[in-house]
Amino acid sequence: QCLTIAGEGNMNRTLRAHLGTRSVILKQSLAYVARYPDIPAPIERLDTEARFYALTARDDQLSQRMPALIGYHRPSHMLCLEDLGSGSDRADLYEMGTRNARDPDLPLLIAWLSRLHEAIPAQGLANMNMRALNHAHIFDIPLRSDNGVEIAAELRSFQAELLSDDALRGTAERLGEIYLGSRAHVSTPVLLHGDFYPGSWLRTGNDGVAVIDFEFAFEGPSEYDYGILQAHLTFAGISLADQQ
Repeated sequence: QCLTIAGEGNMNRTLRAHLGTRSVILKQSLAYVARYPDIPAPIERLDTEARFYALTARDDQLSQRMPALIGYHRPSHMLCLEDLGSGSDRADLYEMGTRNARDPDLPLLIAWLSRLHEAIPAQGLANMNMRALNHAHIFDIPLRSDNGVEIAAELRSFQAELLSDDALRGTAERLGEIYLGSRAHVSTPVLLHGDFYPGSWLRTGNDGVAVIDFEFAFEGPSEYDYGILQAHLTFAGISLADQQ
């Protein structure tokens, strides 16, 4: 019996526990972002992930593309999950070779997301501490000139253009308020993944693709999940319309 690292991890410490005849994944939250220890993060975030599993467990269309939850030890902030085997996330979508291509995983992922938004009744999942963290890194820090982030030389003129665009900054502020729930929105709140991008998609060999990492989940407008998806496909040069 031993522990090995299971993937790079970003928010959490993730290990594979080898138990002789089988293995499981242990996922533990810390009081900071695992990959960036200088960034504080809510340690209770896996409470939300455990609740997400509980809310979706009875829906076969969702659970067939998720690892099964084996257990959650709340005092140590540790999830025990089904091991889907060696795999990789879909960060390869950002590579130049995938541009303008149709990827077989994307229709499956879009169908999973649509099912999530339609099938699970609202339960009041707020997850405000994680939303506050995410809000800072999506709607605030990127549009600050003094954010301390080193920008590649070839992008600096583009950064300056964005920072001087008052309309963009105003739109970001309003969208951020909708994200935090402090501004009204006409969409009916649904259960959201909250971080639906290639790093949360796991290619699992013969079983296709799975969705992981639900610690950012909350209830809000479905447009948020689709906006994150669209943004990352845009980064990759992939048309969402071509994937249907």
